[in-house]
Amino acid sequence: MEAHDLLKAFEYRLKLPIDVNDVLAYLREHGNTDNVEFIGADLEPDILQGAVKIWYARAGVYVEPERMVNIYYHRGHSKDWQRMICCKELLHLIDPAWLCTNEAAAIDKLADEIGLPPEMQDPFNEMAETNVDRVAELRAAALLLPLEARNIFRPYYDAGKLSIDDIARQADIPRKYAGIVMHPAWDDIYATMTRRKGVE
Repeated sequence: MEAHDLLKAFEYRLKLPIDVNDVLAYLREHGNTDNVEFIGADLEPDILQGAVKIWYARAGVYVEPERMVNIYYHRGHSKDWQRMICCKELLHLIDPAWLCTNEAAAIDKLADEIGLPPEMQDPFNEMAETNVDRVAELRAAALLLPLEARNIFRPYYDAGKLSIDDIARQADIPRKYAGIVMHPAWDDIYATMTRRKGVE
């Protein structure tokens, strides 16, 4: 499964908030067999808000190894942030294999680059994994505040009858991401994220 297929599958969902377990269930229904566990941990949120660890375990000598996944989120975050972080990290399960970061030096560099404030980010010179991690945030926002729900909110938001805080509360996502999804540029961002490769 590719990310654009997952986004399109949730595009018309209107019942908010979207449960992150529904995203996981959809991945499983479409071929993902990973053994996933969400784990609250004491992280330093200024440096790292969440992480995914993937490894293989074999239950016996003549058994195929099973892919195990631990998704860590900062347990001190509010529920809306925990949901966003878990959804974002979950999306890494469908990243292509060449994007996996598995060497200590690369993981350190990724953590350094992800933690940079916007004015210090350099997407043209940073690792591909860093940019994919940032795109995963936008994809998670698109899943947790689906396009059709956004479109229903839009006239009320434009008329000042709904605020970003109201929408964030309905979707149970951080205000920052509700603001991104409600921004007029979101239509183009979403279209780019859901475009199939080679299709204009």
